[in-house]
Amino acid sequence: MSKILAMPLWMVLGGVVACAQQAAPPEAAPASAAVQKMVEQVNAATAELRVSPGDEVDIGVYGAPELAVHTRVNSDGTVAVPLLGNVAVAGLTASQAQAAIATRLTAANLFSNPQVSFFVKEYTGEGISVGGEVGHPGLYPALGPHRLLDIIQLAGGTTITAGRKIVIAHRGHMQDAQTIMLSSDPLLMAQDNVELQPGDTVIVSKASLVYVLGEVGQPGAYTMDESDPATVLKAIALAKGPTTNAALKRVTVLHRSSGGLTESTVPLGEILHARAGDVALNPEDIVMVAGKRHIALNSGMVVQTLTNLAIYRGF
Repeated sequence: MSKILAMPLWMVLGGVVACAQQAAPPEAAPASAAVQKMVEQVNAATAELRVSPGDEVDIGVYGAPELAVHTRVNSDGTVAVPLLGNVAVAGLTASQAQAAIATRLTAANLFSNPQVSFFVKEYTGEGISVGGEVGHPGLYPALGPHRLLDIIQLAGGTTITAGRKIVIAHRGHMQDAQTIMLSSDPLLMAQDNVELQPGDTVIVSKASLVYVLGEVGQPGAYTMDESDPATVLKAIALAKGPTTNAALKRVTVLHRSSGGLTESTVPLGEILHARAGDVALNPEDIVMVAGKRHIALNSGMVVQTLTNLAIYRGF
């Protein structure tokens, strides 16, 4: 049983249909309800996708194994069907292509009620769109197996400002978009490496940022992990800690809001000595660490800070 489950659905379908064909003479009645239901399920799963040149397809006619063919759609959008010649299928869904071939078989007086199967094994014209925080956003062909991490790697991998959240939207079912939070755990990451379908859209989120400026070892912008909320102490630690000139009683946090910036004072010294609780930060908060001596930031620090802001926020 496990071997059957591990086989691609088209192979399972093919095996079921082949067994049915061997068990029945060419004049037998239409395929069983079970086989027909399986075919309908496959068609429903790909109902929104259209056939295009280069697609790999399997075509069969129940009761006529000699008409079975495995081929690719020609550059002119047709497929060669035994006894019929070229049949135009480009731009059609799989079910519409089935109907087109069945109509041609009936018009040629070859069958009175042909049961045609048309399965697209590989869509080449329907790509997967990748956007957001990746190196090279764009449309990528869905050739062969196409899993989430493979497609992200094709798109140049994630940027240094990428968040853990990834949204996968399926064509025609945008309201059912799937959200995945990538884990740093290898096992969980492997489980999140889901299979994608042609026509899917993958968006890699931008990480939330906090900024640390002033008397710290490395002023700049730092990413927030959605699973580990940022605090003042964590932000200061990421910024290499306060300098010897830092005034631990003169630390402020600037909060962004719809009404502009608001300012609050943070007792960093008390927090460092565990005499006060740490203070949570919101995305886009700016932590300002003043100096004991009232001196301006040196030019190198200013350049570094502005460079970080430009890189991370596009200012």
